[in-house]
Amino acid sequence: MLFGCWMTLLACQRSPIEAAQADCSQSISGWSATELHVDLYPGLSDGCVEALAGPVGLDVRSRPELESPLAYVLTALLALLSDDTRTLGEDQDSATLPRFGLAQHQEAAALFELGQEAPAGGGWFAVVASATDSVQVMEAAELDGAQMRYRASENAIFITSDLPGWSEAFAQGLPLQVGLLLVHEAAHARAPAHIDCTRTDGAGCDEDMEGAYGLQLWLAQEWMASSPELLAHPACEQLEALGQGSCRSIKPVDWAICTGEKLCD
Repeated sequence: MLFGCWMTLLACQRSPIEAAQADCSQSISGWSATELHVDLYPGLSDGCVEALAGPVGLDVRSRPELESPLAYVLTALLALLSDDTRTLGEDQDSATLPRFGLAQHQEAAALFELGQEAPAGGGWFAVVASATDSVQVMEAAELDGAQMRYRASENAIFITSDLPGWSEAFAQGLPLQVGLLLVHEAAHARAPAHIDCTRTDGAGCDEDMEGAYGLQLWLAQEWMASSPELLAHPACEQLEALGQGSCRSIKPVDWAICTGEKLCD
């Protein structure tokens, strides 16, 4: 796949992540973990939108409206790409990173030729891109009420078009929240399938931290620990609540985000 590389030989030699970093350089340079979707999305250039969409097979021939689910995906991808609070190597060296997540991260980094000193966000953008050939919108009934689902047989992430709550939950929220959901869904390329459980009203649970919920929680904690400005922002409580909700989908663990310890200032 050429990922939209059509202008020059030099452009075609860039990796999709390099292309996205170049075409979104203005948005990345002004990036803040506390920037809200409603403020961020209107400033994305058409070139940046195309560069973010290409690696995950998102059709943006018609630019999504501000409150479209696909618009939330685009600002989430920018959030992943922009995070420079850590390096890729530091994330891989973490003693608490789930083992399957480490393997998936290493494979994605190698695929996109990312070095250990690359910003951490590039690695998680690579995880989503390496697992996703297309992002498609479906009606909620087809997704059993879920906001997102991953179908390994198609390497595709499906997003609901009509489930109440997208705009209510995320328009005034942090793109990092949707970024966590994208990483969760991409994790299903390697993670064990969810199991039935009675601890949550969600679609399922994981046996332990070696699953999509565990990776989602690990990344949420890393973002919060490495972004002091995020901990002091009102939207931090939304991110904390999202994490605590995910905690109910795994067996009890002693991570701070799962024990009820207050993380936000």
